[in-house]
Amino acid sequence: MQPTLATSRRADAYSYDLGPMDPETARFAQHWWAHGEQAILPNRWLGAPCWQNPMDVWVIQEILEETRPDVIIEAGTFAGGGAVLWASLLSLFGDGRVISIDVREELHAAVNDHPMVRDRVTFVTGSSTDPDAVESVARSCAGARTMVILDSDHAAEHVYAELEAWSPHVTPGCYLVVQDGIVTYVDQSQLPGPLEALAKWLPDHPEFEVDAQRERMLFTFCPSGFLRRRT
Repeated sequence: MQPTLATSRRADAYSYDLGPMDPETARFAQHWWAHGEQAILPNRWLGAPCWQNPMDVWVIQEILEETRPDVIIEAGTFAGGGAVLWASLLSLFGDGRVISIDVREELHAAVNDHPMVRDRVTFVTGSSTDPDAVESVARSCAGARTMVILDSDHAAEHVYAELEAWSPHVTPGCYLVVQDGIVTYVDQSQLPGPLEALAKWLPDHPEFEVDAQRERMLFTFCPSGFLRRRT
């Protein structure tokens, strides 16, 4: 039987097969996403609006504890809750900081006075694919152990450009996390999306491997999106 969109990670436009999603998990993901106004939008982390999947948060805190990055570069600030979340987790392990990039400066204004932002977060206004912005942020992280989280515009073309721009700045042994590939299963209006970008990008980048063990709790917004840099 031909696999359906809900149970396959193969994008029609690309040839790299990222493997199937369990049908039961796909159905739950669709149900959870359909109830986003109840299940996602009211959520806060230390008072800041934060629309992260709790299972992914658990996994990312494991990654942070294991890899101990000095810096997390976050592409896509939106309301700033993600930056507050990553900064608070880093605070448990040492002196880590977050650099968060977004084209919309005004959206994170509500969290500017948050103690985690004052102590550990730098907001940068600009496109996450703009070469000048990338160079400036990368220069400020020179010599630091660096992790990258991509969570901005989820269009495949944009995510592919982000992968090209930021992957060289991930420290070997650290992670590049590509968020919201789940839209392939739950919101076809957003396709092609991050998962399709990964399908195109991964075959040319053997220095990164998909860490499938990070998806062991089944329900993730980041299918095939936990990428560990090997070299």
